[in-house]
Amino acid sequence: MSAETPNEKRRNKKDKKLHEFNLGPIGSEKIATGNNEMDVQKKGRKVKKVEKVQDKGSDKEEGSRSAAREQPDVDTVEQEDEVSSEKMKEKKRRKDSELDAEGAPTKRKKKRKREESENTDTGDTLQAEKPKEKKSRNKTGFLDPAEEPSLSAQAQKALSYAFEQFRKPSKWKFQKARQNWIIRNWVTENIPDSQIPLVLKYLSNVQGNTRENLTKTCELIISAENSPTSPSVVTERNDAQDEDEMTQLTKQAIHTMKLIRAKAMLAALKDKTEV
Repeated sequence: MSAETPNEKRRNKKDKKLHEFNLGPIGSEKIATGNNEMDVQKKGRKVKKVEKVQDKGSDKEEGSRSAAREQPDVDTVEQEDEVSSEKMKEKKRRKDSELDAEGAPTKRKKKRKREESENTDTGDTLQAEKPKEKKSRNKTGFLDPAEEPSLSAQAQKALSYAFEQFRKPSKWKFQKARQNWIIRNWVTENIPDSQIPLVLKYLSNVQGNTRENLTKTCELIISAENSPTSPSVVTERNDAQDEDEMTQLTKQAIHTMKLIRAKAMLAALKDKTEV
């Protein structure tokens, strides 16, 4: 393009002035304000876009923060569990270490007392509910050997065996050892006089060789009493042995006991055979 001449410059200035004059002050202001309004609208749009972006970013940050708050940390949860378990252990240790005056834990002692009281209560109820065993009456007519405190253990067993035959015949069983003990000791002090009726009744029922031997023993004892003895020989023997009166009396009492029992046994055996 060619450079403007001075005349052209002056002419353009005049044209601008005329143009502005024709529009007037209102037109020029309208143009300025129109341009300003457009600029303001553009700026407003940009501001709104920026605000929206900022709002979205803040919403995301708040959501992440709330999620972080709602979701507990794994490490913190584990730490809390460990602390609570340690507290429980510490409480247990304290309870176990607390001792009463006697040196036993109070809690265990209370528990034991409670259990003991419950056991006593149940025991009392069981005793109350348990029916009393009826003691069967002794209808045999003989004294029960179990009620004889003076008897030895062997004598009580043998005589209880004989007593059982008349008290409970259905449950009674023959025992040779018990019967042999009675046969060997019926004329001795091992069996008291209170149990002789029971022995006579039992031995009167024996059979066979046992019965024959019993009969012979009774006859021998009775015949020895009736046989004559020389008093001189007896006195010389007694003087030689220097026996005291108590020994003689004891021997005499034993001999008398044997004689009485032999006569009673022989009578019982004969009565049974005659029947």
